[in-house]
Amino acid sequence: MMADMVTVTGEWDWDRLRDLLPSTVLEYMAATPPPLACLGDDVPGWRWDEKRQFQVSLAYEDLMDVGERRRASIWSKIWSLRVPQRVRVFMWITTYRRHLTNVERVRRHIVSSDVCSLCHGGPEDIDHVLRFCKQACELWRCVLGQEVANSFDELPFDEWLHGNITGRLVIDIEREEWGM
Repeated sequence: MMADMVTVTGEWDWDRLRDLLPSTVLEYMAATPPPLACLGDDVPGWRWDEKRQFQVSLAYEDLMDVGERRRASIWSKIWSLRVPQRVRVFMWITTYRRHLTNVERVRRHIVSSDVCSLCHGGPEDIDHVLRFCKQACELWRCVLGQEVANSFDELPFDEWLHGNITGRLVIDIEREEWGM
């Protein structure tokens, strides 16, 4: 079937495809190289199963197992920290990105601009608030030093946050006395 869609020179047979597919599909195909005969038939398969057979139950089991393990480990780590309750709640809300930032306010049609009101340097999402706002950067530099603060943008937000919560990164939130 796929061989009928490719010319003898190995290019997509656009004349034939235009009659069969809508233009939106053709645009996607234009960005995809045609299959090569030397690689064999292009057949779908589920890469996580030896027989390449997809089963909803296995996919669900795999997704739930990974998600639940990660959530459980972060959840237990946050709630076992020896910090004030408000800090644990803040960290939990941050993990799930549930803060009412300007990006979220715009999404809910509460305000018209998502720009950070402190630094006016970009959209105010939780990543900006904690790592990239000029005010936050200055605070991190004072608390942790220039070198550590400069390394904050090296990781995606979730990895940075989870790495710090679990103690795998430089910042150890339990190292200081929180004045309980």
